[in-house]
Amino acid sequence: MNIRRLETPEVLERRKKIRNRWVTGIILFLLIASTAGFAFMSADGNNNNGGNGNVDVTGKYKYNFGNNPLYFSNDLKDIKNISIDINFTLNDYYNQKVYVSNGNYVATNELAVLQPYTEKIQFACYGNCTEDLPEKTCADKMIVVRNSAFERVSQEGNCTFVDGGLRAMDAFLYKIFGFY
Repeated sequence: MNIRRLETPEVLERRKKIRNRWVTGIILFLLIASTAGFAFMSADGNNNNGGNGNVDVTGKYKYNFGNNPLYFSNDLKDIKNISIDINFTLNDYYNQKVYVSNGNYVATNELAVLQPYTEKIQFACYGNCTEDLPEKTCADKMIVVRNSAFERVSQEGNCTFVDGGLRAMDAFLYKIFGFY
């Protein structure tokens, strides 16, 4: 049978302080190590200015805009030959209602990256309309997506004309987010 030795309150207090210091030291070590690990793991080496976005598991190209990742179907370096003649930036769309005249559903779906920065993205008709959509002109903030064999992005008043397909839409988005 083991008999436990009686300890004075001073010895018990000293042992408690030592234990608390060890626990505090271990917690501080874990906090510092996890912060350093997060910093190293989140550094992706992507410079966002010359292309080469990281490809994620869905095959989309990821570019960071501040702390937010943006995903595009085409890499920046692959759309450099598309003519872009617009002065718009993200600020021109920020918290604005943006109308979209849809000529290419695949390209229009790429506008999802713009959605968090606008008040609302709404489909509309550019000019006369046979569909049940509002008719808008270049007096409104509008993105007109048109099917075309020639890829280009141009501006007229408040309208942005995206001619072509998905590559032209990505060129437009890269431009307004400041990557292009």
